[in-house]
Amino acid sequence: MVAYVFSVIGVFRLVRGALSGGDASKATIRTAAWIAALIYAANPNLIYLQSTAMTEPLYLAWFIWAVVYFSEFVTRDDGGSLMKCGLCLAAACLTRYDGWFLAAGMGIAAIFVWFKNSPRRREVRRGVVKFLLLAAAAPILWLAYNAIVYRNPLEFANGPYFSAGDRTEDRGSRISTAPGRGQPQSGR
Repeated sequence: MVAYVFSVIGVFRLVRGALSGGDASKATIRTAAWIAALIYAANPNLIYLQSTAMTEPLYLAWFIWAVVYFSEFVTRDDGGSLMKCGLCLAAACLTRYDGWFLAAGMGIAAIFVWFKNSPRRREVRRGVVKFLLLAAAAPILWLAYNAIVYRNPLEFANGPYFSAGDRTEDRGSRISTAPGRGQPQSGR
C-alpha cells in the first residue's frame, strides 16, 4: 500500500513537472496534476494489486520515480536527480526483471541526452557514467549471485524453478514419473 501511495505521489509530481515548462498558470498545472494522480489512483487493477502481496506495486513505484527523476535531469540538467534515478532503477531491477529493460532504455536515453547536451558534455559525462554504473549494478549483482550460489548466472531463466521449465523437459518421461499426472499411480 505504501508503494501505491508513493506511485500516486510520483504521478502527481511527474505531471506537475512536465507541465511547468509551458506557459500555463500554476492553478492549471496543479489541477492537471491532481486529475492525473486521481485517475491513476482510481485504477481498479492498481487498487487490487496494492492489497496483495505481489511485487507489481513496488515495481511501479520505482518505475514512476525513476521517470520523475530522469525527467528532472533532462529539464533541469540536475546531476543529483540522475543519481536518484539510478538508485530507483537499481531497486526496480532487484524487484522485477522488467526493471532490467527499463534500465537499458533509460541508459540509452541518458547517453542520447549526454550527446545532445554538447555545450556541457564534459560536465554531464561524469554523472551519466555514474548513472550507467549504478543502473547496471543490480543486474550484474544478480547474475554474480546466481553464478556463485547456483554455478549458473542464468539460473533464473533456465533453472528448475523457471516458469517455463516444465515446457522444456521431455513430457513423456515426466508423465510416467510424476505422481498425479498421466496414468493413475498404484496405491492411491
